[in-house]
This record gives sequence, structure tokens and C-alpha cells, in this order.
Amino acid sequence: MKKSLTLKGMLICLLLSFNAECTELPMIAVLDLKPEKTSVSKAITLSRHLREELGKTGKVVVLKREEMGKILTEQKDQLKGCIEEECAIKVGKLLNVEDVIAGSILKVSSEKYVLYIKLLSVKDEMVFNRALRAEVNKDELTNRIQDYADILSKIIIVSTGKIAKIDKDDIYIKLNSEVNLATGMILRTVRQGEPIKDRGNGEILGYKKEEIGMVEIKEIVEDTLAIAKKIFRCKKIQLGDIIILPKLTRAFKDVYEFLKVEIKPKLLMEYYVEPEYPEFAKKAEIEGQVILKCLIDTTGQVIFVEVIKSLHSLCDGAAIKAMSQWRYSPAKLDGDPVKVWVVQPVRFKL
Repeated sequence: MKKSLTLKGMLICLLLSFNAECTELPMIAVLDLKPEKTSVSKAITLSRHLREELGKTGKVVVLKREEMGKILTEQKDQLKGCIEEECAIKVGKLLNVEDVIAGSILKVSSEKYVLYIKLLSVKDEMVFNRALRAEVNKDELTNRIQDYADILSKIIIVSTGKIAKIDKDDIYIKLNSEVNLATGMILRTVRQGEPIKDRGNGEILGYKKEEIGMVEIKEIVEDTLAIAKKIFRCKKIQLGDIIILPKLTRAFKDVYEFLKVEIKPKLLMEYYVEPEYPEFAKKAEIEGQVILKCLIDTTGQVIFVEVIKSLHSLCDGAAIKAMSQWRYSPAKLDGDPVKVWVVQPVRFKL
């Protein structure tokens, strides 16, 4: 069923010159990549290419750089002093988008670069923090940007509904009207956690998310109501918990769960990078652990990281940045290296 366009949808149509019929797609902002030991023009060129490739997927609408620049210039005072995830959330609010892509391009040598892309999303006021990283040869940068655009377009978080009723083993989900679900589909359950506040004025920018578990659709009752059963639980499912589509399986193919592989991946200590303890977190005496879910490829490199249990936005960002540089011994199945999911805690202790 097609929805009538909201003000936000109308804004999308006005900002972009579509010849085709304008429909509501997720609108995202791609900030210019930060250049590290390379030229600003190189970073701007790659950023423009990423916007173009994301637009070509047909799954998202990308804000034009000129429009972003105009809005952010007018509101630059609101962005003074903000860093990392806090800043990205502020940018998203100013641009009226739920998904912000940022990152960096580091020149390692004349032929080698490190591409680091972060996707920060605010859905139902909860913050989802994800990152992609790769060591890339100079002549492979364009193709890697294309690959990342495809992956990013597939892992945009989609809120599908909420837990409306729990009757013994039956979990009733009230669905959003635009969601097209089917029996057997696996969904993630999350809950709104502690607030993320602006360190300057105390404004609530969003909320941490708590992973609750996974449910499987077993019956579609009507267009906007389904019955599910729990298949994995971290915490007790409650009324009002939010259901989202886990798109990672569509973005990453031929990946095994940790328990399914015969030879488990092991962290190689010579590649271990200690997470930098954010100064603000130290002063605020914030300690605890961030739990990350990462994808390790067949060479042992960490190519994707997601926060599944947050500590603080600054600590989350530091944990992602450190872990994306780690390297593991490859997981193996039937004697062959395979890609594998790993859940990794990262502790911050004063």
C-alpha cells in the first residue's frame, strides 16, 4: 500500500530532481570523508563517488552536498565542539535525516589506503552505530566504494513495529503498514536504553539501544498484525519493545556463526590496538564494556563492526575504531578459511 507523502517526503522530492515518480525512501546524509595523510581533494572526490553510488542503488535518497553545506553553515554554532557520534547525531537532526555516513581515508603508502566508513542511524530515538573498514590498493578504491555503497544501502535499519501483546509463547507484533513480512522471517528485538545527551546543554540527542533478542514470524494475522515466537533472548521481551529488520544477512553473504565453524578465529596480539579512553568519559568516571559484533573475513581482517551493547557514544566510537584495526587468525570449516561473525566485548576501566 502506497503512503501519501509526508513533509519530509516532499522535501526529498524538492531537493532532488527526479524524473520518475517520487516515493519515500530512506533519506541519508554523506559527510565528506576526513583526509588523513592524503589530500582534501582526494577525500572530497571519494565522498562524491560514494554519494553517487548510493543514489544508484535506488534504495536510498542522498542529500546533495550543496544543500547539506548550506544548512550546516547556517547552523555551525550548534556544531561547535561536538565530536564523533554526538556530532553525527546533531548533524542528522539539523538535516532532518535519520542516517548519517561519515568516515576517513588514510594514505598508508603510495599504493595503499585504509578506507573507514561509519553509519550512524537514529531510529525510534535509538542510536545504531556501525562501521566498515578495509585496507585497499590505490587502484581498487573506486570498486571498494561501489561495494560499500551496496552494503550501506542494505543495512539501513528499518523499524517494522512493536510488541503489542504477549500470550505465553505467542508474541503479537503490531506492524508498520509499509512492511512486507512473511512467515519464517527473523526479526531483531531492541529496547530504548539510557539517553545520549549533548555535553554542552544537556539536550537529549537520542537513546542507547538494548539488544533483547530475536523472534521468528510464524503467522500473519492481518496486514498490520503478526504472531511470532522467540528463538533467542538476551533479556525478557516486554510490551513496547521495538522490532527491526536485521538486514545484515542480505548485505553479507556466505558468513558463518561463530559456533558453526570448526576452527575458531583468534585475536593476533601483534595487531591488537588498545582502545583510546575518551577524556570526557574519564572525567565523568564512565567505565564498563562495549559489546561489538564484527565480521571477520577469510584473511582475518575485521571488515564490519556494529555496537550491540552501548556504554557511551564516545566509548562506543573508540571501541569500533580500535577493533576495526584488529586482525584474527582465519576461521575454518572443512579445512577452508571462511567468513565468520564474532561477538567481542571491549572494556573501559579507570
